[in-house]
Amino acid sequence: MEDIVSFATWYIYLDQPSNDGEIRCKHGPIECKGNLNQLCVQDTQPSLLVPYLQCVNGKSGRAGDDAFSQKCIEDQPDGDWGVVQGCVKGPRGKELINESIRAVKEYDV
Repeated sequence: MEDIVSFATWYIYLDQPSNDGEIRCKHGPIECKGNLNQLCVQDTQPSLLVPYLQCVNGKSGRAGDDAFSQKCIEDQPDGDWGVVQGCVKGPRGKELINESIRAVKEYDV
């Protein structure tokens, strides 16, 4: 798909962080977790993004469920959940959230 169209996802976060400085999402921490997983898949394994999104956001609506998300990645050829989690748990994950926040504000979403 990458040869035909450029596809990227950005996520909306609440303007005010929580009291402990954490980023907040409208639908709570499980939504934030799902968003971060999706941003990290997009960043680390972009060719898997669309099938991953179809899997986690399909009928199940389980994007923030790590066990289900892991299955969605590992069901794909060359899917590597360890790479995704390295992003999620490392500094790159926080960078991706901040990039998403900036993009959403820039596009006035």
